[in-house]
Amino acid sequence: MKMKSGSITPSPRVHTMELRKINKEDAKAQWEYTTALPTDENGLTNPYNGVSYDEYITNVLPKLISYEHPVNMPDWFVPETYFYLWDEGRLVGEFRIRHHLTETLRNGAGHIGYSIKRDERGKGYGTAGLKLTIAEAKKIVPENEIYLRVNKDNIASQKVMLNNGAYRAGEDEDHYFLRIRKNERVYDTVLFDLDGTLTDSGKGIMHSFEYAIQQMGDTAPDREKLRRFVGPPLEDSFRITLGYSEEDTRKVIAHYREYYFNRGGALENEVYAGIEELLKKLKQSGKKLAVATSKNERGTKLVLEHFGLVEYFDVVAASNDTDRRTKADVIRYALDQLGVTDKSSVLMVGDRNHDINAANEIGIDSVGVLWGYGDLEELQQAGATYVIDRPEEVLWTAVGRCS
Repeated sequence: MKMKSGSITPSPRVHTMELRKINKEDAKAQWEYTTALPTDENGLTNPYNGVSYDEYITNVLPKLISYEHPVNMPDWFVPETYFYLWDEGRLVGEFRIRHHLTETLRNGAGHIGYSIKRDERGKGYGTAGLKLTIAEAKKIVPENEIYLRVNKDNIASQKVMLNNGAYRAGEDEDHYFLRIRKNERVYDTVLFDLDGTLTDSGKGIMHSFEYAIQQMGDTAPDREKLRRFVGPPLEDSFRITLGYSEEDTRKVIAHYREYYFNRGGALENEVYAGIEELLKKLKQSGKKLAVATSKNERGTKLVLEHFGLVEYFDVVAASNDTDRRTKADVIRYALDQLGVTDKSSVLMVGDRNHDINAANEIGIDSVGVLWGYGDLEELQQAGATYVIDRPEEVLWTAVGRCS
C-alpha cells in the first residue's frame, strides 16, 4: 500500500527490559561490560577495569556471585547483589544493591550503585533500570530509606534519581547524597523530645548530676559516663542505673533539682542549629506539634520560654510523679491533649533509645536523631523507623519528599 509522505508517525519503540542477577550463562556479556566500566561512577566502584576474560571466568565471576551470601568474610563486609539490565538481548547497564548500611556507606556510596553503557546513555535506561533495582532493594535492605550517591557534575544521573522519587539529603565537595523512601508516608502530628533533640542541655544536666551525687557523699562518674543520663527519666537514672534506694532516689533528685533550678543548670543549654527553622517550617506546613519529654513541667517550660520555642507547640507534655512517670505515659498524654486518634499519622522525634522504645510501645513511628546523646547503634537496636543526621531531615520525613 502506497502511503502519503509525512502522513504516518512511527510508533515508539517498545522496550522489553529485564533485570538479571549475575550468572555464569551471561559471562561473556558481563565481562565485556565490566572490563570497560569506569572505576567509580554513581556509587559504583569497579576494581576489574581491563581484566582478562580468563581471569574474569576463573576468579572474578565466582567472587562476585558469592558476595550475595558471603562466607568467611570479615565482619565489616556488606553483602551485595549484582544485577544487569538487558534490553532485547543487549546488556545495557549494571546495578548493585548493598544489603545494609555501615556508617561509611551511610555517608558514602549508599545502597545502590549503577552504570549505563556509554553508547546506550540518553535512552531512558538509567531511569528504567533504577526503578527495577529499587523494587528489588525494597525487598532486601532493612533501612526505611534507600541511600544513593551521585557526582555533582553528573546532571543526567541526578535527574534519573529524582525521577525515581529521590530527595537530596546532603552533599560534600564532589557528591550529592540522595534518599528514596521505601514507603512514602506523610505525618500530621510531630512530637519532640526536649533534651538532646531540641536543645543541647548536656552541660547543665551533667553538672546537676555531679552536684546531686556529691551531695549524697558519693563520687560522680566521669563526664563521658554522665552523658548517658541526658534524656532518660531521673528516677530511672538514679534508682536503676546508679543503684540508689527508693528513699535515696527521692533525696538525690531533690539535690539535682536544687542545682538545675537554683544554680543555673537549666540555662547551661543552647538550641541546636537548625531547630527553630525546622519548627517554623513544620508549623507553616500545617503540622500539629508537641513536646513530649521526661523532664518535669517546671524545667520544660523554663527552657522553652527562655529560648522562645514555646510558641511553636500546640501542647507541651512533661512528666510528673503520678500519671506520667514514663515516656510512654507522656506520649499518651500528648496525643490525648492534641485529640489525635490516628496513630499512623504521628511521628516521635528523639535522640535516645527510651524515646524510640516508648514510640514503639504506643504504636507510632519514630525518628532517631544523631545530633543528640544517642548513637546509630543505640537507635537502630531500639527500632527507630528512621535515623537522621540533620534537623531539616525531620521536615522531609514529616511533610514528604523534597527535591
